[in-house]
Amino acid sequence: MKIYHRKNFIWGLIGVLMGLLLLGAAIQNGHWEIKPVVLIVICLLWGSSSLLRSLNRNLSYQDKINERDERNQLVSLKTRDRTLAILRGILFALCLGLALGVAFSAEEMQQMLLAAMLIVSGLLFTGSYIIELFCALHYENHT
Repeated sequence: MKIYHRKNFIWGLIGVLMGLLLLGAAIQNGHWEIKPVVLIVICLLWGSSSLLRSLNRNLSYQDKINERDERNQLVSLKTRDRTLAILRGILFALCLGLALGVAFSAEEMQQMLLAAMLIVSGLLFTGSYIIELFCALHYENHT
């Protein structure tokens, strides 16, 4: 068999492996709850579908055309941009809330916990801008 779309093949393998690992864990533990069973089914179906599409010439060709379609790329870029903007807003609000919590907290242990959470969320917020800066510099130099 020839692999026509390597990326889908790799993602399909990952999906099938995740499904099989979850299935093995469920069998070993003997706990059959609805969430893990649904997750197992989704992983196995998604993974096997990606594997089959990567091994079929026509379906792989359609997948590659969809990936290269300009409208799909524009929608993906706009979606990622909006997601990043929303995430930054949430992180900023979280930083403000945690800073107020540290300022108005009476217990020292609670202040330390809130301060640690503030540092982590602040690093994530700042890191998002630093990563965006480095990506912009990279694409300015290589485009």
